[in-house]
Amino acid sequence: MERLHSWLEPLQPSAPRVSRNQRVFPFPDLNEATHVFVRRDTVKAPFTPAYDGPFRALSRSHKTVTIRVCDTEDVVSLDRVKPDHLMD
Repeated sequence: MERLHSWLEPLQPSAPRVSRNQRVFPFPDLNEATHVFVRRDTVKAPFTPAYDGPFRALSRSHKTVTIRVCDTEDVVSLDRVKPDHLMD
């Protein structure tokens, strides 16, 4: 046991990894899209779609888009949306 202790004593734990934010790709045609898809930020079962939609885009700001979901309006970050090219 002493040999194991003397062997393990000089070992140091490694530094934790710095988590990097995922890169956001700004879709160039997002400002003109009438409908958008919204990314699901939950744990998904296999073979489930990563995006919900399409939803009608009502208004936009610098970092958000207001969408129509059923009969309500929802404000979503632009980091979570991508344009729907078929509804335009």
